Amino acid sequence: MRSLNPNAQQISQEIEYIQIKRKELISAAKHKEQNQEIIDAICLYTEAQHFSYYVGDGRIATIQNEDLDRANWHELENKIGDLKKKISSRNC
Repeated sequence: MRSLNPNAQQISQEIEYIQIKRKELISAAKHKEQNQEIIDAICLYTEAQHFSYYVGDGRIATIQNEDLDRANWHELENKIGDLKKKISSRNC
C-alpha cells in the first residue's frame, strides 16, 4: 500500500496501523487454526483480508493498493476457502 498523497503523514500512519493490524489478525487466526478453532480462524482471516485491500475511509480513496496487496488478499481468500472445505468434510 502507498499513500496517494505522499506528503500526508496521517495516511502513512494509517497504512502502518493497517499493516500491523493485519499481521496481528493473521497471527491470531493461525493460533486458532492450530487449536482446531476453525470457525474463529475463518473470522479472523476474513477480517485480515479486509485490511489487505483497503483504500481508506470516506468517499475519496487515500490509499493505493499494490500488487503485493492483491496477492495477500488472494492468499487469504485461498486460506479461507481451504478452511471452509475442512469444515464441510467434517460435517459429512
